[in-house]
Amino acid sequence: MNLRTIVVIACLYVSFFGLPNIELPNVQPPAPEKPDVREPTAELRDAVQDVADICEKMDAFDRLVWMSTWEDCSTIVAGEDEDVSVVFENTLGLRLLLTPLLMWPGSGSQTPVASIAG
Repeated sequence: MNLRTIVVIACLYVSFFGLPNIELPNVQPPAPEKPDVREPTAELRDAVQDVADICEKMDAFDRLVWMSTWEDCSTIVAGEDEDVSVVFENTLGLRLLLTPLLMWPGSGSQTPVASIAG
């Protein structure tokens, strides 16, 4: 039997009987601990009032990006105060930071020293 015959038989099986129903176990990973973020003091709020005024004039998308970035930063800073390891959910920023650092210096074609793709 050649490969074409096997593929045709498999397609006919799926067209008549459908895909087999395989039930996978539902395993939920444990949620990482998130440190408590302290409320800013009154003098800190006064110091950043100009930034808050600028943020009120931003459009919704820019404001969401700004808030998300600073929320992540506050979680990292709060995690440094406690004995909690901070878990990154999105490693795109880390990969974008490390990729130029892992490349050979030079112009033109660059070959990576190490792969961070996994």
